[in-house]
Amino acid sequence: MNEVTVWITRTLPGAEKSATAFQQAGFRTVVAPLLKIGRPAILPRMPEDDAVLIFTSGNGVDAFCNLTQDRHWPVVTVGDATAQRAGSEAFRTVHSAAGDWADVVKSIRFLFKPDQFPIRHIGGQHVRGRIVETLAKAGYDARLDICYRSWPVHDLPELDWVTITHIALYSPMAAHTLAEFSPNVLKMTSVSISPATDAALEKLEFADRLVAMTPDEPAMLTALGA
Repeated sequence: MNEVTVWITRTLPGAEKSATAFQQAGFRTVVAPLLKIGRPAILPRMPEDDAVLIFTSGNGVDAFCNLTQDRHWPVVTVGDATAQRAGSEAFRTVHSAAGDWADVVKSIRFLFKPDQFPIRHIGGQHVRGRIVETLAKAGYDARLDICYRSWPVHDLPELDWVTITHIALYSPMAAHTLAEFSPNVLKMTSVSISPATDAALEKLEFADRLVAMTPDEPAMLTALGA
């Protein structure tokens, strides 16, 4: 595996953690994010004390925890990695849906009644799926609270294209950004965290396109190893 070099395209600081995970699996890495993260112009009001929080990314966890020291809310996350991130920030009650946005909806409906608690999805301006809309139709007091924003980098990162063999992509926006730059990737393999991310690569021609079986980094490593 030593000849494999993976370009980690996710945002910082998560990209550094991902690079460590790939290195521990035996791969070389290059960190060069395709997206940047920052605060929105207007921050949302804090969730009600009895609210249930939904996190669908580590960025959401980080952004929210930068706004408040409170950790009393119960949390539902899209997957195990986000659950671990929330747990590391001292949220006491964390449930992982271990899937995608539809699994988050199923978990909320299983764990909480529609008239029991407000449901607050903590995310960015671009969210995947229809969590809030689906829960609202089911009678929940559901709202998206935008705590961070993401945007594409203006220029394609300067990389040693000869040595890069694989590109790890963590979101449809990052994949679309790469497609917009339209680099020559004929000799590279993409490793996407989800089918939606792979689809956003559009007409880029890779040597191969790998998609994680579940939307998390361990599954990306498994796809790459296979």
